[in-house]
Amino acid sequence: MFKTYFSIEQLTFLVPGFVLLALSTLFFLQARKKTALTILSLSALCFFLFAALLDPFLNTWDERFHALVAKNLLANPWQPSLYPELLIPLEYRWDRAYIWLHKQPLFLYQIALSFKIFGVNEMALRIPSALLCAFAVPMVYRSGKILVNDRVGFLAAVLWATSFYLIEMISGRQGMDHNDIAFVFYVSASIWACLEYLQSKNKAWLLLIAIFSACAILCKWLVGLLVYWFWGIYKILQSKLKLKEYFDFIIALAITCLLVLPWQIYIFKQFPFEALFEYEFNTRHFTEVLSGHSGDWWFHFGKIKALFGSVVYYLFPLLWIVLFWGIKDRKLKWATLSVPFIVYLFFSLAQTKIQGFTFVIAMMVFIAIANLLEAIIKGILSKKIETNDWLFKVVFCLVVVAMAYFNINIENRQAIHTKWKKDRTSEILKVNADIFKSWSNLLKEDAVVFNIPGRFYVDAMFYNDCVAYNFIPTMEQYQLVKSAGRQIAVLRMKAEMKTAMPAFLTDDPEIVWLDDHVYKHE
Repeated sequence: MFKTYFSIEQLTFLVPGFVLLALSTLFFLQARKKTALTILSLSALCFFLFAALLDPFLNTWDERFHALVAKNLLANPWQPSLYPELLIPLEYRWDRAYIWLHKQPLFLYQIALSFKIFGVNEMALRIPSALLCAFAVPMVYRSGKILVNDRVGFLAAVLWATSFYLIEMISGRQGMDHNDIAFVFYVSASIWACLEYLQSKNKAWLLLIAIFSACAILCKWLVGLLVYWFWGIYKILQSKLKLKEYFDFIIALAITCLLVLPWQIYIFKQFPFEALFEYEFNTRHFTEVLSGHSGDWWFHFGKIKALFGSVVYYLFPLLWIVLFWGIKDRKLKWATLSVPFIVYLFFSLAQTKIQGFTFVIAMMVFIAIANLLEAIIKGILSKKIETNDWLFKVVFCLVVVAMAYFNINIENRQAIHTKWKKDRTSEILKVNADIFKSWSNLLKEDAVVFNIPGRFYVDAMFYNDCVAYNFIPTMEQYQLVKSAGRQIAVLRMKAEMKTAMPAFLTDDPEIVWLDDHVYKHE
């Protein structure tokens, strides 16, 4: 009998996801493309909502920070902050900054809007990422169709809908999580809009190119201009260097800049110290190893396996060779191949290495994989097969089902996110989350909590309307909070219960002692 460790709620989305995937394939093979694409988008939404339900707690890197800043935006939309207020001044660091400008703000506003609609909880935190990834399915299909053909577009869209790395980012388990999801979506959307423009010459696509590129920048930073590299290579091949032929390119780029600049001007005017610090910090990613994220020249090539799977890792050069021959338009051929080249070159030169950086070209990779799969199908059947041929339909269905199964990697998802393998980190995060939630009956809304281990002060503030710190207060800090008339709570760990707290704390009868066992491990 089939045994699963997923919950009923999780299976409620996972099982229909596979059913809808099979149904969409059948409609696609019947040449009912619009219906197939709609059902495939619903299938993707099921898989991504399944991902949003995987972890009933905040993950450590970097989901907890994104969640808390988004929560605080509800109270003050024009002031991104990690703490709800500046109560005790601390040395400026990105992980305990009052004003939090460590990331550009668009994805945080998306999460804040979800909190406004669905309440402040883990599921609402992940819904924007799930929706963006589902919305991306039609644009991945269209991009693959424009570059090669509709079968490649459909296979690429299936790969996107069942990507294990997207699932891990939506769940919050993979670092950068919702920030990278939004960034990858908007970069991919800008390239899709560019492909549509190059095919149709409809000026409306120029505005979408500019908007999507601006949105990408406002999620992460200047790699959001990647579409202009792609488009620029195309223009050079098309028009050489005739300036009058670049008018549409310049207009779109100007609109992108106009959309991006207001936020940059605003933060430098309102928060000059923090803005300058973060700008300099971002620049240092290229010249220095930051936060221990080091690696050699081949670091990102080695991470292909973690982003796209072992098979893709070994076939990576072949993917682009086959795609090169699959794209008929010479200008699109070279423009497309230039995208992975510049991305891997840029991030290989950068001194700070993080595996998710190169996932920005995920759509292009999925199109390349889909193109190779179609070439293999044709090779196996040893003839050119049309979509109404019964043999093609059988093989195509088998490929889609097998591809989805291996791409999601169900066993691996169970091992990471369920009790099957008894993952210690998950157990700790779940226990701590339950403890923090239980404090709502003990703490007032203006409470100040001290001595929370590690970075769990972030989690405590997310689950409670309080201010939390990971240290025992000094006399001066205690008096500062006391004079403000605030409720003071102190977490007294079991190992510390035999250790005397400062007398000014133990002698205060109004202090709330929290004797829960919050785990220190993160």
